[in-house]
Amino acid sequence: MLLTELDKKEKARIIKINRQDRAEIAVRLTDMGLVKGVQLELIRRAPLGDPLEVKTGNFLLLSLRREEAEIIEVEKL
Repeated sequence: MLLTELDKKEKARIIKINRQDRAEIAVRLTDMGLVKGVQLELIRRAPLGDPLEVKTGNFLLLSLRREEAEIIEVEKL
């Protein structure tokens, strides 16, 4: 499933970043520490679904555009 499919307060683990047509975005996400195995929690999404606020581990809060979140494959915990 994709990160964009999580519900509010759901936790998941990254299993893959799809690099196909969006290599530049994938590199930026990797630079921010979003790599395979990282645990995430969807904190909230804006009223129109963009951006998403995501917590990684116990400390980092990120705001991701829907375009970025759509290339992150996760598995629910």
